[in-house]
Amino acid sequence: MSVYSCGRCGRAVSKDTQVCPSCGAHLAGIKCTHCGFIGSRDDFPLDVCPRCHRRIRPQTTSPSPLTLSPGCRTAIGKIFRIWLRLNLAVLAAIAVLVVAYLIVSGIQAVF
Repeated sequence: MSVYSCGRCGRAVSKDTQVCPSCGAHLAGIKCTHCGFIGSRDDFPLDVCPRCHRRIRPQTTSPSPLTLSPGCRTAIGKIFRIWLRLNLAVLAAIAVLVVAYLIVSGIQAVF
């Protein structure tokens, strides 16, 4: 399905839509989203505008559930860095405890 827009409200509609689901306008013509050319369905063969010869973009009514906004990606990056630092701190603490245990064990073995 390709993106066409309602001439009244501008909402994206399919090429075969007769009535705009947003504003209820009866769609007699199709408007190119690139250059604004208005024509009939037959004027847009293979979803190409006869005036600007550009292909109409695929319709995206809602973002994919896997798409993250830049703000979300930044927040996830910060959370990951904090998690990584905490894990490194825990590993360092475990290493210190193991070394301390070995030192204390070695001292007790001598006495």
